[in-house]
Amino acid sequence: ATRVRAPGWRQGRGAPPPFLPPPPPMGCATSSSAAFQDVEFAIGEHVFYSGASVEGSDAAPSCRSKASSACAWSAHCPAPFGAEGRVVGRSFSGKVVVAFAGREGSVGVSPAELSKTVPTIPGGFELAEPVFFGGPAKRYPNGDRLAFGTKGRVAGRSCIGDGLDEERVAVRFPGHKDAKALRVALLDRQPPVIPGNYQVGDPVFWCGMNWTFANGDHLKFGAKGEVAGRSCVGDGMDDDRVAVNFPGNKGPVAMRLPEISHEAPTIPGGYSVGERVFYAHPNWRAPDGHVLQFGAEGKVIGRSCIGDGKDDERLWVLFPGLDYGCICLDQIARDPPVIPGGYALGDRVYYGGHSRSTGVGSDRIAFGAIGEVAGCAPASSRLARARRTDLAVLFPGNEDTAEVDLAEISRDAPVIPGGYVLGDAVFYCGPDALCCNGDRLTFGCRGEVCGRSCRGDGQDEEHVSVLFPGNRAAARVNLHDIGRSPPDCLPGRLEARLSCALEGRPWPQDIPDVLRALTSMGGVGTDEMMGRRLSGQPCSLELAVVHQTAAGAGLVALAGSARAAALALVDRGRDGGDMVALSELRRAAEDTEWQELHAYASSALEKVALPRILLHAGEQGDDFGRFAAERRASAEAQPTSRPTSPHKSFEEVERPDLVERMQGLLDDTYTGWGGFGKRTRTRDRPNERVAERLEVDRVVQLRNADSYVRYLMRREVIAAELPTGVKRDWNVRTNSGDCSPQAASARSLRRGGLTTIAGNDMTALSSSVSTASGGGDDICAFGGIAEVLEDSCSSVLGAVDPELNEHYLWHGTGPVEARGIASRGFDLRQAGSSRGALFGRGLYFAESCLKADEYVRQDDQGRYPLILCRVTLGNINYCDAEDPYELREMLRVSCRQGGGHHSVLGDREKVRQTFREFVIFDGHQAYPEYLVWYTRK
Repeated sequence: ATRVRAPGWRQGRGAPPPFLPPPPPMGCATSSSAAFQDVEFAIGEHVFYSGASVEGSDAAPSCRSKASSACAWSAHCPAPFGAEGRVVGRSFSGKVVVAFAGREGSVGVSPAELSKTVPTIPGGFELAEPVFFGGPAKRYPNGDRLAFGTKGRVAGRSCIGDGLDEERVAVRFPGHKDAKALRVALLDRQPPVIPGNYQVGDPVFWCGMNWTFANGDHLKFGAKGEVAGRSCVGDGMDDDRVAVNFPGNKGPVAMRLPEISHEAPTIPGGYSVGERVFYAHPNWRAPDGHVLQFGAEGKVIGRSCIGDGKDDERLWVLFPGLDYGCICLDQIARDPPVIPGGYALGDRVYYGGHSRSTGVGSDRIAFGAIGEVAGCAPASSRLARARRTDLAVLFPGNEDTAEVDLAEISRDAPVIPGGYVLGDAVFYCGPDALCCNGDRLTFGCRGEVCGRSCRGDGQDEEHVSVLFPGNRAAARVNLHDIGRSPPDCLPGRLEARLSCALEGRPWPQDIPDVLRALTSMGGVGTDEMMGRRLSGQPCSLELAVVHQTAAGAGLVALAGSARAAALALVDRGRDGGDMVALSELRRAAEDTEWQELHAYASSALEKVALPRILLHAGEQGDDFGRFAAERRASAEAQPTSRPTSPHKSFEEVERPDLVERMQGLLDDTYTGWGGFGKRTRTRDRPNERVAERLEVDRVVQLRNADSYVRYLMRREVIAAELPTGVKRDWNVRTNSGDCSPQAASARSLRRGGLTTIAGNDMTALSSSVSTASGGGDDICAFGGIAEVLEDSCSSVLGAVDPELNEHYLWHGTGPVEARGIASRGFDLRQAGSSRGALFGRGLYFAESCLKADEYVRQDDQGRYPLILCRVTLGNINYCDAEDPYELREMLRVSCRQGGGHHSVLGDREKVRQTFREFVIFDGHQAYPEYLVWYTRK
């Protein structure tokens, strides 16, 4: 039994701290013999001198503009840099004899110092340009010394001829006997600064594990060294490293800032180097195929030095067969771990709980499934924190182990109490209740037995697990509260409930439970819901509950009455243009899985919303929005007709013109704002290396008429529901901030200028929209998405409405899922299927593409997809709870029927110094507008 997903583990087969590259051959030489040079020169051929020039002489004509006194003819310099000559022969020593223009006679030159084209200096440097040495101090064989920060002047290009001259520059320093060939990474145009505010000579300590380099040098945990300068490896990470000399080593080592400290390091958890520990996590398979088994013995070799703010929770451990790994404190123990319940690794067990998802990808476990014990559940998991007796079990077909309670497994096949079997239909006979996860239990509702109770409280034989329609999880129900037939009093009970719903009176057993549940999370939506329930208006959710309960019990007449009342409410909302009422009816149908009401309410909502959408599209110059609304309106009026337009109902438009600006947006948001920058990581990226940069390969603009018109309808509903004084200053980092007069006018029109639209005549809309938009044919889709704006986020983003808290946000996913979202829109049923749902099963978005990058997967071309989405957040429910897991369903309820909010902002940046997460619970509330394909660098 193996665990595929790494539990915070970082296998140690990666690169060690790099040596700084050694100086070129012959130390201080800038050129060498012809042994390295393969170029052949012919007699009479024109050539250019590309070697170092002597300081204090005239330049060749080609470089005279930048160095009026840089190089001249001398015994030490055959020609100025860039001087042109003609080959006249070859000397016995292997040099090429060249006659340079302006010089008497000829001179022997090393082939490496000659070029057939006009030479250029690497790194964009120019002749005689002042530069500073940024590497650690060096001493050359000829006695020259080069210290960190020494100023010199560019004398030409390196001409050693070893194939690396394109990476080196010849520099002359005051007092040196000759020019030095130095890599471009060692040079700065400004006086160099050592990262971390270190100074040359500062004492530092090595905080990583014991290490032996290929050249025999050693590093021991806690070794004391001395800062020699800044790192000059030239791999793009030198700003995060320092060059350090350790006694007895042959040269300096480039150390990352988290790997060194001013003080002698200690290992977290009170451990010491060499101490014996045991692996207490479920079995895990390393990328190279080796398996780390529960109970494996290892040896501590150092502390973690990743630098993501969590190094105090990890240490380096050496396990047999796995070299070494960076592992969390809660994954090891000083004593051999024991599996609860007397189970042993590999024991076969049966699962007796209700069928459910394990929370990892598409993994599921079903009642009666046979699995294999893989160890204890992770001590840091929520289940383990709550119960402390969980096991990890691997079930066939799953990618990862599942966390189960002792009460959920047995050595024998499980039996459901009461003589029930899996799939039996039952009717609930207990009191109405709103469960802590937001699910409802309604007297008389029909459900399906899905397993036995597994709470382990001594009463499991008196309960069963039942799944009721519209609920997200199975309910634990007492055997006395269910029966195989509807309760005798159900018809009278439902008639009374229907009467209350029609009169707008609260059902007596319903309101206290609803208010209690909402109050438990801080009163979210309590006032709004209570006012709505007591306002004398018929309750759409109650009607839906009565209908579904009566239909499930076979009470045809009663179900028909509830149906007629609900459909009449839809008609009233449509005739009165009440989008909020129609939206609530549709939401009630979703929550109770009443398909007929959902379709009827959706159609009515379209008839009310489409005229408003068309008018707004004309005001904003949203050509594609106008097309999408006209297309839907035509389908309603004449199902076989479609409007004439150059747009397609769905197309993917390549946008190479946006690649550069989208790259800028990625660069700006590829960070965390909690204090750790690019080193910010969460539990959703436990062992994956963070790329230095995301590089855009393609930008595809998505034009999906169906998805877009659904999004615009949802936005209209939110605009109608939004209370006055709603908070809008959320400082969303990807906000375009469109404050143009046109956008402001459109926002004002949406808030108050639409009540004059009379009726819902779809045939008269095209001409009115044409007038509103000015009749222009070149209006850009989405209100100016392709306008050339200033170099900021606005250069990529189109007009959004900050009055509705509408923003552009990132969404990360896999290649297949990204294409599905592009063609069909977001599917709330897939919410939480990838990495769990900390704030409830909703759709998650981020302002940081570093956060969104945690959830992407690679395609067959090595690219990753990110979706840049329009998201209307509306009234945001702010959550900064340290552990919001227990509030997750209440947060979801706050954004559903009567909850008063439209989205959740989970502020993990404040709580954990990571990222803010934006969550919605309606798939129509986000529109995928750009699909960005990129690679990790």
